[in-house]
Amino acid sequence: HAIKTFYVMAHNHKQCYKCPYCIISSREDLIEKTLEHPFEYDNNSPPPISTLPVSINNYFGDPFIQKKDTFNKLKILEEANHKGIVGIITKSRITDGIIYRLKDFNLNIQVLYSISGTLDNFDGIPYNEKRGSLEKMINSGINASLYYRPIIAGINDSEEAIKTVLTDYKNMGGTAFNYAGLMGTKVVLELLKQNGYSPNLPDGHAKWLEDKKLMSKEKENFLRTEARELGLLAFKKTSCLLSYNAGMGHDFNNHFYRPDKYKCDECVMYKGCKSFKDNLTPEDIISKLNKAGIKFRNVRKQEKGICPSIKQCSHPTRECYNMKSLTVDMDKITRGDESIIKWITGATVNSDSMDIGCEVSVLDHLL
Repeated sequence: HAIKTFYVMAHNHKQCYKCPYCIISSREDLIEKTLEHPFEYDNNSPPPISTLPVSINNYFGDPFIQKKDTFNKLKILEEANHKGIVGIITKSRITDGIIYRLKDFNLNIQVLYSISGTLDNFDGIPYNEKRGSLEKMINSGINASLYYRPIIAGINDSEEAIKTVLTDYKNMGGTAFNYAGLMGTKVVLELLKQNGYSPNLPDGHAKWLEDKKLMSKEKENFLRTEARELGLLAFKKTSCLLSYNAGMGHDFNNHFYRPDKYKCDECVMYKGCKSFKDNLTPEDIISKLNKAGIKFRNVRKQEKGICPSIKQCSHPTRECYNMKSLTVDMDKITRGDESIIKWITGATVNSDSMDIGCEVSVLDHLL
């Protein structure tokens, strides 16, 4: 059978909040470019497809700057009876009208509300207004969480600021959040400088890395300690937070193959992730791939597998060269293909040729 589906639901928008830490600020070629494939979402799509996590307008602009387009995409998903996580990352002012529309959808919507600290003139909207928007969503029953990033050394990483953000979040009824440091690309560092900010290289790091969000171990430990004392759950990866909020019991993005790197032993989902990984079988994976209609070469065990993104990674760890897992061998794929296959199967993915661009070609692999 032929099933057409989608991965990126993103209509890029020229208007945004001009955040001085934007990691895609150098990609003006992507503004107003349509990243989504033409698609027909089949109401009878099998579970591996209908349960895929989806993000809505999380690339350029903001989902609620382009809210008409965002709500249209949510309507498409609802009419298709989509069961997977629908993620919305925003820092917009949340009105009663937005809340009313979100609550009216029969979808597993999760809103990640972006707050980078307590500075009022840093990224578009004053801190107190952002805090009010997040509190309004939580109190209305929307599944909304703090998206605490980027935490930047010398700008917004004071212990006082961290305490304020986490305490406020706890007081509004928050339970779990995601955090990250700064991805210090040359463009981002220059953008911060142009806006009058001078980020410090976090202690413990020799240089900025193009593909890692850096934060000092001291400040990260302080943040995690404060969170524990407040009874909050801190997640290093977005997918781990979304999976926890959705009650999945394990991370859909398979970070558990590198437990040291992501502090898995400190995570509330550690046992669930380990159990899922340990009980995964080749038969499970083949069945899921076949149900989704995805063509593949082979499914095999690997004792010391190497992460397929190792060539693009500036700071691999020992675990990245010793990933004990089941893996799916594929022909040429994109990074988007890799993600979808990981999400569907729970396995790692191997390909001799991987395109790391933003385009997604998963349709090419459907039977």
